[in-house]
Amino acid sequence: MPFGVPYLRKIEVRSIGAVCNGCNHVSNFSLFRGSPGYDTRNGLVPAEPREDVVLIDWLKCKEETCSYPLPLFLQPRQPVSLATIQETALQWHWNELTCQASHRIVAPPWVFGRAPYQFPAPIR
Repeated sequence: MPFGVPYLRKIEVRSIGAVCNGCNHVSNFSLFRGSPGYDTRNGLVPAEPREDVVLIDWLKCKEETCSYPLPLFLQPRQPVSLATIQETALQWHWNELTCQASHRIVAPPWVFGRAPYQFPAPIR
């Protein structure tokens, strides 16, 4: 619940990455004006927490001085495992994703099997 009430939050961020199950684009979402992914059409509504939204990874941009990792969330269509995440991530489109400081984020090496992947991602 990165945008939930303060006493329920487990992470504190201004923007998150999310995967669209319809078009497979990975992009930003934010409720904070001026943050990547902010859109005036988005708003807060009361809702019960959903257990099927999964924190996939904390993504870093290529800017070495940037200290804003971006949490990437997914609402999976099937049971989640290490194999299904890696298989599904190969179909995602990463061209719209930025960190909270608006630096471009590219697909992490684990997507292509070039680095180990830890699932679930740790909450920081």
